[in-house]
Amino acid sequence: MATHYPLEKIRIHGRILGGLIDFVIPAILFMMVGVDTTLHQGEIGSSIRFFAGVFFLLSCVLIIYAMIENYQFNALAPDESEKNEIVFSGPYRIVRHPGYAGGVVFYLTLPLLLGSLWAFIPGLLNSFLIFYYTALEDNLLSRDNQQYRDYMHSVPFRMIPGIW
Repeated sequence: MATHYPLEKIRIHGRILGGLIDFVIPAILFMMVGVDTTLHQGEIGSSIRFFAGVFFLLSCVLIIYAMIENYQFNALAPDESEKNEIVFSGPYRIVRHPGYAGGVVFYLTLPLLLGSLWAFIPGLLNSFLIFYYTALEDNLLSRDNQQYRDYMHSVPFRMIPGIW
């Protein structure tokens, strides 16, 4: 059985990470794009921008697909009794956190799509934080939930099929 971190520590880290991932680091990313564009620090070729755009769109599709399959995606479940339901359909059959996987690709491709090498730094940082956040979330969800532990066993990969 996995090591369980103190519940209050997980909640505090989750709030801090959520704020960083959703607001602070994306704001820094867009500021970096502005600075990079103003100073003309890095040139990204059109072919790289094209492929970044393709993967960016695919990440958006994956995020939306995960949201469609999991009505609890934004944590505002309509009924408190349904909050602990586990989704086994769609992309959740392949990885446990498809929305986060899409978010990682989103934050890695957005700076390239916008033509900013400097903005890639906060995008990479956000991606690492998303990986850490999924580990915290798995720890929290598996704490007292045998159904989620069974789901972890049947879908062993968090975000990258065959790897992690």
